[in-house]
Amino acid sequence: MIPNAGQAPKWLALLYQRLSPAKAPFRTAVASYKFLTDTSAPNGFGTVPPTIIPWNTEGTSWVFGSVNGVGANVNGYSILLMPPPYTPQLGQESYDLLLQFFSNSGAYPMWKQVDITTPLTDDPDVSAFAAAYNELGGALGSPAGTMTEVFSEVFIKSPILAVFSSYEEVSYRAFSHARLFGGGGCYLGGRLQEMSKLIDVTNKQRPIFKLIDFNEFYEVCGLWLAGVLTANAENTTATGQKSVPLSVQDFRIMLR
Repeated sequence: MIPNAGQAPKWLALLYQRLSPAKAPFRTAVASYKFLTDTSAPNGFGTVPPTIIPWNTEGTSWVFGSVNGVGANVNGYSILLMPPPYTPQLGQESYDLLLQFFSNSGAYPMWKQVDITTPLTDDPDVSAFAAAYNELGGALGSPAGTMTEVFSEVFIKSPILAVFSSYEEVSYRAFSHARLFGGGGCYLGGRLQEMSKLIDVTNKQRPIFKLIDFNEFYEVCGLWLAGVLTANAENTTATGQKSVPLSVQDFRIMLR
């Protein structure tokens, strides 16, 4: 989705430009790259977000909206108002407001608003077209994962960008360069946003991911929740929730 104003945070403008058709020197010639886009809806998904219904007494439905302001609650949760039906216009407005909010916060330099069409650098970089071979930790068909080997016909200037194209054994590409890297599309987006300058994108040092012990995370959260409920139960003047309307399995699934 492209902002209406033609401007975007610097990290997002960089993605737009790196995913656009580009050329790079290739031995005694020039290699041209471009993606073929598919605008059709994926299998199993509609063309618009599914209808979201408000929280009900069975605790099986959720909604993102505003609190009704009456003060009533169900099992300790505030009742939320139904948001207006989704339209492309509302989606665009929400997207633009979100980008504007973070840009105005000044938290990170890469959130500064820039013109999308103005090149951020004069140096051609086609790393986003490099093919990623997933060695470890891939999910949901993502080309890249926890540990990835990336290949390209030309020098890979920014391995972090090589998360869009999958390596195929039967291919007409003639790879001459390879690098080890790690991190998929989610890592790329978050990492770009927190960088301090554009040169950081060309870092060749691959990230090292450490897996989280989910059972330890679950135990800490469970003890914290039990402590809150105990303190609330011992307070004779408290009017809040005294118990959790979730089973142990429900709680673990919710954390995941």
